Order: sequence, then C-alpha cells, then structure tokens
Amino acid sequence: MSVRVLVTGASGFVGRPLVEALARRGATVIAASRRRPADTGAADWIETDLLADDPADLVAAARAERLVHLAWTAAPGVYATDLGNVDWLAASVALGRAFLAAGGRRIVGVGSCLEYDVDENGPKLLYGACKQACRLALDGLARQAPGASFAWPRIFFLLGRHDYPSRLAPSLARRLTAGEPVEVSSGRVERDFMDVRDCADAIAALALTDASGCFDIATGVSTRIHDLAEMIALRSGRPDLLRTNPALDRPGEAARIVGDAGALVAATGFAPRFSLEAAIDDVLDHWRDQAGAA
Repeated sequence: MSVRVLVTGASGFVGRPLVEALARRGATVIAASRRRPADTGAADWIETDLLADDPADLVAAARAERLVHLAWTAAPGVYATDLGNVDWLAASVALGRAFLAAGGRRIVGVGSCLEYDVDENGPKLLYGACKQACRLALDGLARQAPGASFAWPRIFFLLGRHDYPSRLAPSLARRLTAGEPVEVSSGRVERDFMDVRDCADAIAALALTDASGCFDIATGVSTRIHDLAEMIALRSGRPDLLRTNPALDRPGEAARIVGDAGALVAATGFAPRFSLEAAIDDVLDHWRDQAGAA
C-alpha cells in the first residue's frame, strides 16, 4: 500500500507541481485547499478553509501518515507584513497538533528564505518571524509525539507558470511577450532562483524520507535581479523593450539571499532538473499561451 500524504495549499503555485511530484513517486495524495480546481489531477481533493474549519475534520477525512503544510498567505506586496500571518501561525499549530493526535507521524512544514533576512531582533518581516515561530512550534510538537519526525524546507525564489502575475518574472514576461516596454530597478541585489518544478521535487523527496531538520530548497547560485530581468528580455526576443530606472530601487533590501543545498542533497540526493534558462522559458511560454488563448 502506498503512503498517504496530505498536502495543504495544494492548488497554489508550489502545491500543483508538488501533488504531481508526490504522485510520480507512488504516494497517494490527499490535496486540500479552499477551492477544488477543475482538474484535480492525481489527487483526492478536500475543500477546506484552515482559517475557519476544524483541522481535526480534515485530518480525519485524509487518514494520512504524512503531512506537507504549504497553505499560508502569499499575495505579493501584502504577505510580508500582513497581520494574517499571525492567523496562519495559529492555524498551522492547530493543524499540526490535530495531525499528530490522530496518529500522523511525519510533518513537513514549509518555511521561507526570509527567515534569514534578520536584524538584531530576529527576522525583519512579520512573515519571516511567523514562519520561524511555526517551525519552532511544529518541531516541539513532533518531538513530543513518539515516533514522529519533522522537516522544515525553506523555499527561496521560484520561477514558473501559475505564479502571481504581479511578481517580477511573470510581470516582465507578460509585458515583453505583448510587445510592451518595461522599466526595472537597478537590481543589484542577489537572489537564489529555482524552477518551481525542482522545488516541488525537493519537497516531495523530503516528505517521503524521515530526515529531520531544516533544509534550504535552493541552488546555491546567486543571480542579480537586473541580470534576471535582462535574461527574460533576451529570451523573449525583445531586449530593446527593457529600461533601467533607478527610481524604482527599494532601499533596505537585503543585499544577498542565497541558499545552501548541502543538507537537502545529503538527505535526499536531490539534483535540479531545470536550468535558470529553462525556468525563464517556462514562464515566457505560459504567457505566450495566455496571449494565444485570449
């Protein structure tokens, strides 16, 4: 009998490819989200609102041995300081407690590289602080449950189709493929970009092991934001439409946020399948498809 894995936030940007990645590995996937998508794919689906519904009902319906908890606030321009982060922290702890009380034995909570964006008081942003608190709480719950294990993958910067249209890469792809001029900041800060499909594969691999601890879901390669924008413009065939406007620079941004995939590789043998160029092409192809369907 295959292992049963409950995935929350399963209809989202990371959730969709994660469901597929788990199914490819032979898991029985029970997907949970507020709305059931038209194509449920290789998963049994449960509609639930974790901020309103009793998590014990979800756990009872899923009958899963393993939990991957993705659901959280993530809207660009809002999530970093959204007070809803506090609600998601409380809901996540309640879910973890209910899951372990029902006999669940593996929790994979999903964190963020913004936990590393710190000052003398800890994470600078409410999002990072609540994610850090969630890790500590779920880890503590798992340690008190005999035979349970806990992993905390930290996601860095993702590229791929179905991302929020207002994020940098999809926004550039949408406008450049439509032949519109775009302005970007000086973009000197460095970030670690990964294809969302590789991210999903990494989390799936962790979910199906018993490795405990924190794991960067990252490539370890730094790319300047402006270099990424230039790559998107070049691969779209319209580098002439890209303009640099220093007025768009955002003071106070962390100069460099790059991960170390060493622990992930040691635990799972993970290796990315997609290059940065392939990830960019996937975003561009998505927006070309969207334009063609309009």
